[in-house]
Amino acid sequence: MAFFTLGELQNQYLVFGAVDIAPGAAIAPRSIVGADAASQLRIETGVCLGSEVVVQARWGTLTIEAGANIGCGALIIGQGIIGAGACIGAGSTLINPQIQPQQVIAPKSLVGASGPPEAGPLQTPQATEPQ
Repeated sequence: MAFFTLGELQNQYLVFGAVDIAPGAAIAPRSIVGADAASQLRIETGVCLGSEVVVQARWGTLTIEAGANIGCGALIIGQGIIGAGACIGAGSTLINPQIQPQQVIAPKSLVGASGPPEAGPLQTPQATEPQ
């Protein structure tokens, strides 16, 4: 696996894994979009990703629907959906997003739940007294 610095991506963006970018989507330079193994990222027509955006599908499918706008420096990770025409403010972090169509997320927001969807609290067995 090759590693890049953002400086090396000055006029480019990086794509890795199972990523489907529809015609008419715009991805600004210095952005990174990808999908982990057994995951998929779908970017639909009219989506606009600002510069230095990082989108990584994990634990399943992540879809950015038509016309969504992702502000500069946003981080989106996990599985879920960003609805059509949604606007994600610059510098926001979305984890396993469930964003409705036309929904607006303020800049520098933290939205979502961490970990794979089936993750829950770790159950520790109770200690038993020796008999």
